[in-house]
Amino acid sequence: MGIALGYADAKSVAREIRGLMIEHPSVIAHPFARFSPTWLLNPGKDYPAPAYKYGKYTFDPELFDGEDGLFCGLWVEKGFGPSSVTSSEKKRLTMGKDWRWHQFGRDLAAGKLEAAISKVLSHTDNPMRIVVNTHYCGGDEREAVEFIAHSESIRLTGAEPSGGLKRAAAAKSLQELGQELAAIPDHEWVWIDFWLGMDFGLAGGRKSGCWMADKLYDNLLKPLQPWFGTSGDGSPS
Repeated sequence: MGIALGYADAKSVAREIRGLMIEHPSVIAHPFARFSPTWLLNPGKDYPAPAYKYGKYTFDPELFDGEDGLFCGLWVEKGFGPSSVTSSEKKRLTMGKDWRWHQFGRDLAAGKLEAAISKVLSHTDNPMRIVVNTHYCGGDEREAVEFIAHSESIRLTGAEPSGGLKRAAAAKSLQELGQELAAIPDHEWVWIDFWLGMDFGLAGGRKSGCWMADKLYDNLLKPLQPWFGTSGDGSPS
């Protein structure tokens, strides 16, 4: 692993980053769930209510590709369309006009994330990772695809999916990936989790060569900030 963070766990990283985000006074740091090792920076005070609509910063040891480290970056979710959700229990999973995915999905398909990734990669040799998970409303089957991202291209890593993500797995750029995700069959019925970030080791404390919260925020999270929060104009994608 090229870079380690000078912390022992996700909680410490999230709380330190929160202290730097003075321009976002409503942001809270909290675990993904009770006793979860994953911590989030949530742009609204909805916790413990689900914060599906937000673009969030995540600090996730379970997404880390290895042991004793964190995946750090952006997490955006696409909810179900209104015609796919019938039970009152699942209404909270219906994507409203204020969900961040509307803007994020448009920007991804328009190639507008490449500049942010280029900016991140100018500060480090650590590779950018993309992880996409999907499942359909009412179904238990889940599908996943992963890429390594360069400034203008992406490369598939791991197994190639055979279902709705098969065409997305063939994408050679973030723009192509965004276009293929928008074209997934029965799009209204599909949920998408999209993570974009980097893997970091954990050094347990401040050590030479480690990134502390300020470097992590300035070099990785700030360039991804246009997709943090909710949809700016509330318009559908």
